[in-house]
Amino acid sequence: MYKLIPGLLFALLCSPTTHAQNVITTVAGSNASGFSGDGGLATNAGLANASGVTLDIYGNIYIADKGNNRVRKVNATTGIITTICGTGAGGYVASGVPTSTPVFMPDGVFVDNNGNLHITQWYNDAVQVMSIDPTNPHTGSAMLSPECGNGQQGGDGDGGPGDQCRMEIPSSSWVDAGGNLYVSDYGNGKVRYVEATSHLVSTIVQLSGANPNAVCVDANYNMYIASNDNTIQVMNFISGVTTTYAGTGAAGFSGDGGLATNAMINNPGGMFIDNAGNLYFADMNNNRVRMINGTTGIITTVAGNGTFGFSGDGGLAINAKLNHPTSVWVRNGVLYIADDGNHRIRKVEHNSNIPFANNISYLHSASAGVVPKHNPANIENVTIASNTVSVFPNPSTGIFTLTTGANYSGATVEVYNVVGAKVYSTDIAATQTVINLNDQAAGVYFINIISGTDTYNQRVVISR
Repeated sequence: MYKLIPGLLFALLCSPTTHAQNVITTVAGSNASGFSGDGGLATNAGLANASGVTLDIYGNIYIADKGNNRVRKVNATTGIITTICGTGAGGYVASGVPTSTPVFMPDGVFVDNNGNLHITQWYNDAVQVMSIDPTNPHTGSAMLSPECGNGQQGGDGDGGPGDQCRMEIPSSSWVDAGGNLYVSDYGNGKVRYVEATSHLVSTIVQLSGANPNAVCVDANYNMYIASNDNTIQVMNFISGVTTTYAGTGAAGFSGDGGLATNAMINNPGGMFIDNAGNLYFADMNNNRVRMINGTTGIITTVAGNGTFGFSGDGGLAINAKLNHPTSVWVRNGVLYIADDGNHRIRKVEHNSNIPFANNISYLHSASAGVVPKHNPANIENVTIASNTVSVFPNPSTGIFTLTTGANYSGATVEVYNVVGAKVYSTDIAATQTVINLNDQAAGVYFINIISGTDTYNQRVVISR
């Protein structure tokens, strides 16, 4: 149970005619667990529980080298691996030069639209961010900076700055096209949300009897939550309704070729969703990576034969052995897998002369232009009938004035919280309408003005 707080790639991966050409190889890591190999080929390097993987727009691979307390990078052109963050020692320092600042058990990594790398750390109870793209540096510098969590274990801080809240064993993060951060706060059974402009944190989902392993957001106002209750749930930001997307709740393996809601999965982990709506996830305890078609809801295995171990490089991905895969990423039709227990990053690609879904544009990439209009990702100011609408002050302490043109007389004003629950409603009777949300918690809210068939959207922030 969840309690709310007030295509193309599929066909290539799964069709009988192309399935045999989905070949798996190792792109980073080797036989031994440990730390070695910086400055050399990534395939000769030692990793220790490679738990997270992400790619930038240039094809460089970033690895959460969890057991080594480091984040490492594989150059897309040379295949050379280097450490870009962490010293190998545990500990928490809020800000610093990335290679001189400790990271503690990094579990997840995510590259956003602006060339920023977000690092989710289990034992630091925090997400920190650094720039990896010199053309789009993170605000102020390329330093490692705090983003969500203050390095202390706990569950408080909602309504305040994200970097001052407390979390408990965060396991993954996702950044939407608007720059908003979503964190699976595993130990607290929550999904936390840090708004891109105000940097305020809030809890947008509280799980009951389960803990979130991973979270991701699509371009159609949906957030997916993979949990240790052997399900993937999806919450729609417009309606606030949460439904089961995959899994029956029973641990096991079954259902390939049928509806994902009827399938058995076993402790689902990291997810990736493409712009066609296909969801890839690490079915961790089944030693597989599976995919749910965004159109049909059909689930299939795309890598792993279910047997724990290491084998299969150079052969069919579905015949290979994986060892507790924890994270996945897709770029230009290539599937990347954090094969955690094998201390490797592996990839599955279409081994032919035909590009493997090369033209698909993904939500997180710089070329992606799909931004949800009603999602916390990007509620933008728009204009109806050539009138300008303004809100002042914004941010406010709870009371603000909405100024509208005369054509809006009689229009309905509604205010929603980040999970889509309506918290305020009134009709416009004058050009200025005072809205009082003093009874609401600090955080991010969304104003809808409904005038005929048009809707105006405005994001507002309450900060106390």
